[in-house]
Amino acid sequence: MRLIETQNKTTIGLWCINYALDRVLPIWERHQPKDTRARDALETAKKYVVGHARLDEVKRCKRECKKVPDEFAKDPILLASSRAIFDAALQSVYSPSGALSFLWYASAAIAYDRLGLEASSESLDALAEIVTSDYTSELRAISVENEPNPAKVSWTC
Repeated sequence: MRLIETQNKTTIGLWCINYALDRVLPIWERHQPKDTRARDALETAKKYVVGHARLDEVKRCKRECKKVPDEFAKDPILLASSRAIFDAALQSVYSPSGALSFLWYASAAIAYDRLGLEASSESLDALAEIVTSDYTSELRAISVENEPNPAKVSWTC
């Protein structure tokens, strides 16, 4: 959380989107190979964050994707991966505080995918250490040291 607070909105957004593209989207696409909404949302958000798309494109994507997680309420892998993807894509555009929910859902999707739904708490704890180290390393790799305009992050959980 402290590292996130030191970065600007663009860095946080790119970190969330790229992590979702690399680590969570493959999970989604293995289970929903013909459904392009997740990839479309991440690509639209990434274009917006780097200045190559307009906000109205993101808003249109948000309207189209807002209810996707509800479609998969009975499938924990798809529910967690869709929430992670759409939080990364949509929350990163609007609120850097959404990074925390993104990380929680991404971790859940990865755990369900790798360990299944009946994993022991010891296995989940071990994987949580690996995933946390992974996403922290990725943020450190793109972090701007002494960022002059850190995002205003509100942790209200």
